[in-house]
Amino acid sequence: MASHLQGMYSQAQNLLKQVTEQLGDELRKTEAWHKQLLEIAAVEVPGVRSAILSEEAYSGLQSLLGMRHVIRSNYAGDLKPARILEFLPEARTAIQHTINDLDLFATSLIQG
Repeated sequence: MASHLQGMYSQAQNLLKQVTEQLGDELRKTEAWHKQLLEIAAVEVPGVRSAILSEEAYSGLQSLLGMRHVIRSNYAGDLKPARILEFLPEARTAIQHTINDLDLFATSLIQG
């Protein structure tokens, strides 16, 4: 289950990275690039593009990024299965907001 949560975030991250790169946004080569990517996607660039992510998607993906860190680190095996199960509804909501936001953003690009 934990690997699925990790994978959900990774797929959302990959999509956002591709979109922002295609639009000319650049990520700094730092350890915090994951967080920076979310920040870039959540901000409107006046005269260029609207924000890609709503506040709901941004906040949810931040939580999912934090959980992914816990899963990857697994702090000496202290990850409790119950915590993963408790987090699933939040993860599902974050991903749904992200899908909706990406769909709206793509539609706005197509319609000009």
